[in-house]
Amino acid sequence: MKKIWVGIFIVMIIWVGGSHKNQIQSMNEEKEKNITDYFMVLEIPYDPVCDGLLTQAEKEELLAKRILQPKDEFYSAVTLEIIELSDEKIEIRGEVQIEGEICSTHLYTVQLVHEKNHVPMVVEEISFAQQNWLSLYRFELEKNELKIIGSSMLGEDVGLGILPKITVNDFLEKKDQMISTYDGCRILYGLNEDGTIWVEPDTWMNKDFENKKIKYDIHLKWNGKKFKMIKKENKDL
Repeated sequence: MKKIWVGIFIVMIIWVGGSHKNQIQSMNEEKEKNITDYFMVLEIPYDPVCDGLLTQAEKEELLAKRILQPKDEFYSAVTLEIIELSDEKIEIRGEVQIEGEICSTHLYTVQLVHEKNHVPMVVEEISFAQQNWLSLYRFELEKNELKIIGSSMLGEDVGLGILPKITVNDFLEKKDQMISTYDGCRILYGLNEDGTIWVEPDTWMNKDFENKKIKYDIHLKWNGKKFKMIKKENKDL
């Protein structure tokens, strides 16, 4: 009888030890990711008007030193500098210099915005001159690695099913609205500090809007399942 109890005791120790080991392993695997983890799996451009992308080694150098001057001859004029870095946001300023003169600048932002069904979502924003590009990504943890499982260029592809379709007529009162097939104005999207997304028509130097007023301001706010369109009258009118 004593041997039986000793055997049961040993089995319990092994079970508890194994269970504890599994809990530790599970905790390590579920370690919360921060913005640098997402930054490392995204394609990061040197410059929004060029096709070149940062290598993994260059990303690591940029994160470590906060500044990067690429060695590649073609991109030797581009300097990248991190101007903001937190667990949820990284913002990079890019400068193009030729013969000591700054020819252009751009901002590149990656920000953790929301989660959908426990899947992290990240917004990627590039601002350059009068232009603004915004992309939305969802990530999946696979073998403790981040994997992109979906992306959506705002205004062009709503394949993720969480963005409302917005047209130029959403900004205009009825008397100023265009025909339903009008495509002469791009819709711009940008990221606010609070994770909401601002939206506005790109009317700069567009003659179609010379006698029209932008009646409404629009921004997108997360409601737990998708981004909801919030529409308010333009206060500047």
